[in-house]
Amino acid sequence: MPEKEELRQRVIGGLVNIAQRMEEVNGLFDKAGNNLAQAELGGLILTEMHFLALLAGDEPVNGVAAARKLGMTRGGVSKMAARLQVGGFVQPRRISGDKKSLLYELTDKGLRAAAMHRTLHNLAEDLLWERLKASPEEELERFARMLARTAEALGEANRQVRINATALLAGEKK
Repeated sequence: MPEKEELRQRVIGGLVNIAQRMEEVNGLFDKAGNNLAQAELGGLILTEMHFLALLAGDEPVNGVAAARKLGMTRGGVSKMAARLQVGGFVQPRRISGDKKSLLYELTDKGLRAAAMHRTLHNLAEDLLWERLKASPEEELERFARMLARTAEALGEANRQVRINATALLAGEKK
């Protein structure tokens, strides 16, 4: 196998491996969300915990902003917010002078769940950093730059796949 093809396989394989490990972490967060039921915080899934964490930020959040930041549709955010409202995690607040828009706010229960999520994130990040920090600083700098370029390349690749998939689907409908 030519060296360039082997390198390609190692790079793509490494990215796939990282994605699989992130999926494992996401699964652990889902399990943690289910275990929050014991603390009367309900069986939250990861997306719901991310929504609560977003609401715990400094800025008020409406459905459009939440959808954009979470990579969801506005309808998906509305359904999730409705479930979380029934569960007692969030409450909607109308914007004065705007009959359509809602801001979402955390209840005390939602604040506790968001704090638990932040704690879990901090733990995961700290454990990962403990394993990486022994590397030479120049190597970490290079790695950080590569990760940024990789994220940018993945974003562009995703946009191109979306465009191509849309074109393919449009061709099938004819």
